[in-house]
Amino acid sequence: GLKAQGLAQGSVRLLLFSPTMAAINDLASLPAAAALVVAVALAVAVSPCHGALPKNLPAFSWDTLPVFMHAENASGPLNDTAAKFMSTFPLVTIEKSQDVKSSPCCNEDKIVAAARQIKQHNPNVRMIFYLNSIINFPEYNLSHQVLDRELLHYANGTLFHLNDCLHHAPPFTIFDHRLESTRSKWLATVSRALDSGVINGLFADRGRATAEVDLACAKLPAAEAAAWDKGHVSLIAQAMKLVAAKAPNGTGIVIPNGADFPTVNGRMFENFKPGVDPKAVPPVDDLAELMAFGGQRIYEVHSDFCSHASAQFNSTLAAYLVGAQPYSYYACTQGWSLQTGWDQWLPEYGRALGRPLSNATRLPGGVWHRQFASGTRVWLDKDWAAPCVKWSDGAETGNCSPYSVPRGSL
Repeated sequence: GLKAQGLAQGSVRLLLFSPTMAAINDLASLPAAAALVVAVALAVAVSPCHGALPKNLPAFSWDTLPVFMHAENASGPLNDTAAKFMSTFPLVTIEKSQDVKSSPCCNEDKIVAAARQIKQHNPNVRMIFYLNSIINFPEYNLSHQVLDRELLHYANGTLFHLNDCLHHAPPFTIFDHRLESTRSKWLATVSRALDSGVINGLFADRGRATAEVDLACAKLPAAEAAAWDKGHVSLIAQAMKLVAAKAPNGTGIVIPNGADFPTVNGRMFENFKPGVDPKAVPPVDDLAELMAFGGQRIYEVHSDFCSHASAQFNSTLAAYLVGAQPYSYYACTQGWSLQTGWDQWLPEYGRALGRPLSNATRLPGGVWHRQFASGTRVWLDKDWAAPCVKWSDGAETGNCSPYSVPRGSL
């Protein structure tokens, strides 16, 4: 079942590349969406479907639920209690607005300072530097280095703002990735963070961005939209090379949000849920992706707007356990500040799990089932409406009554 799924998904990727596509040298001749598909397909044709995992991998254990940390404390620097707690997670990303209220600039330095604090408690934690791949956040020093001409403009020369398309968003400007100079300044920001010696990787937010989806109201001509997409794909690939080369002791990880990039060794599912995510690159089913390619990338599986014991928590935790492979990590929170759930150690995080006895199997009716060495078991229907995790200590997450079976039975 899992091999068939992986093969099917891999086949889709390979079918994107054809002799006709191989002859296309000018992506600008294609519509924007098609150009992005070709850009990714061409990269797949000459490189692995995923980047090499780092030589020195982050800590991972099946003993209890593998979890990750991705948060900021906007009100000020981390106190020692917070830094010590964060250091207990194997992967920690410091979000963009860390300590932003103390001063309006240079959050690159504040992220590095927080990383250094956390590393003092646990030198082995993998600290991930946050940088949005398309939004020019004003609290970053990068925003003062990028020139006006290196930002995205309308055809009439007017500066484009994110809230032109997303009316609820702030009026942030957007990097123009058609320009090599813009990409170089973005990458230089990553490089300086790595020079600190306490950063092990990069979280490239909006990694899944395309001109067609995220910048539609800019109404870029097809050739220009294709060029922006090509530049953005190139940016993430270059970031992986940079991080792999400069991260200390072979620890380099790049985690784009919502996208699989050839040669890149990580990915986040920002809002893990059933069905195909139309904004993902490529647009695939989240659980099928995790099941097929888990263990080949470092995956962060996040449930957004999520609180403990909610229906969303129950379903996403069960789905994660159905698909989890080595170096995939889970989290359920309501947002990205430390106080939106990241500062909570949920009871399920400490319960005994154990190595999976096999990949998940499908029972009659399409229900997924998987068992772990501790005796913990998980069931999940195809719509994620009836999740159950029956822990080895007898505790239950979700409604297990439809799946009640004697302990130890198959």
